[in-house]
Amino acid sequence: MNDVKVYMKAFSKSSLSNLKKVFQKIIRQIPSLSIARMKKGGN
Repeated sequence: MNDVKVYMKAFSKSSLSNLKKVFQKIIRQIPSLSIARMKKGGN
């Protein structure tokens, strides 16, 4: 999970505007994973 380390560094170093960019990148990459987790988790 090297991406997590990169995001953590960005989180600790960045201004709010940069954090928004980081979160947008995360959100773009995660949807398929989060959906899969939700389906596996059930209701």
